[in-house]
Amino acid sequence: MQPCEGTDVVPPNSRSHTVLMAGTFVGYKQVLVRLNFGIDGSNNVAMKLCVRSEDEDVSDAIHQIIQDA
Repeated sequence: MQPCEGTDVVPPNSRSHTVLMAGTFVGYKQVLVRLNFGIDGSNNVAMKLCVRSEDEDVSDAIHQIIQDA
């Protein structure tokens, strides 16, 4: 997967950020990902993942990979 539209660069002192990614999964399945990060006052990080693919199993697999990391 590759970041899109320059979203791989986080502005300095940012408390939240969105990364857009696109790529090809095993079996030549196209995948789009939106990953939102946020940090609170206690420096805890929250992450929200949205995955789109023409194959629901691919979307589920990517969610599982991130969850298990």
